[in-house]
Amino acid sequence: MPKILINNDNKSANAIRRHSLKEENRRLQEEIFKKNTYLQGLHDSAQQILLNLIPSDPPPRFKEVETAAVYRSCDHVGGDMYDLFELGNRVFFYLFDVSSHGILAAVITMIIKSFFDNLKRLQDYVNVTPDLGQLVRSLNIEMMQNTPGNMYATLFAGYYDRGAGTITYLSSGHIDQYLLQAGHVVTLSSTATVVGLFDDDEMEICTLPVVQGDKLLLFTDGLTEVWQGEQIIGSNRIISVFEEYGKAPIDVILSEIYAAIMEKAAETPLEDDLTIVGLSFTGMDG
Repeated sequence: MPKILINNDNKSANAIRRHSLKEENRRLQEEIFKKNTYLQGLHDSAQQILLNLIPSDPPPRFKEVETAAVYRSCDHVGGDMYDLFELGNRVFFYLFDVSSHGILAAVITMIIKSFFDNLKRLQDYVNVTPDLGQLVRSLNIEMMQNTPGNMYATLFAGYYDRGAGTITYLSSGHIDQYLLQAGHVVTLSSTATVVGLFDDDEMEICTLPVVQGDKLLLFTDGLTEVWQGEQIIGSNRIISVFEEYGKAPIDVILSEIYAAIMEKAAETPLEDDLTIVGLSFTGMDG
């Protein structure tokens, strides 16, 4: 019988290679784990910062204006933000939605919020309230100069003027919002292009009279794009609930709208942040 010769050098070399591959795989897995942990930490920090920027729940109540809000974040860092504040005889409101998700969306959210926070500082320090259109034009320039070209935001902003009994607003590419008057919904459509994408300062600023009992409903597309199975629920359900509960307090109306949409969605998880803000104009009795 012939003898089988075993090359011990080859066995040793193969063993060394296998050991090296195991060590390399272990090192790569550790690096991936560390990077994922780091990115998750950034995600969690950004999400917490945004949550800290959301106004208190419930939001403040103002003379002649009652307010309510619902905010639900999805699993990703989103770009929804809103605020309500008082400057002199005006109650300002805004709501915006930054395109995409992630850390960059969080940064842009903070940039936009800081612009509106400057309104408060100008009023406090020099007693000046900038023109709404001028503010949004400046914001558009800032975003075009300092953010990626594919990032933008939709925005609905305005104020209630106690003396005039009116709301003044502009909508930069935002989805239709709703004003309830005499039991019927009036659609407030976009009056300008989105913020941060085009070098276009053309915009229409609208003013409408409001009376005691009128209600303003603001929301992001996280409310209209909730899925029911393979279909998007859309805005018809929002309008019907708004009109049905139109005489109820504003916090009840928002709760009913949110419940109606979530009931349709069943167990489907949110794919986007969901924000609803309501203002009820109470007149001199508020």
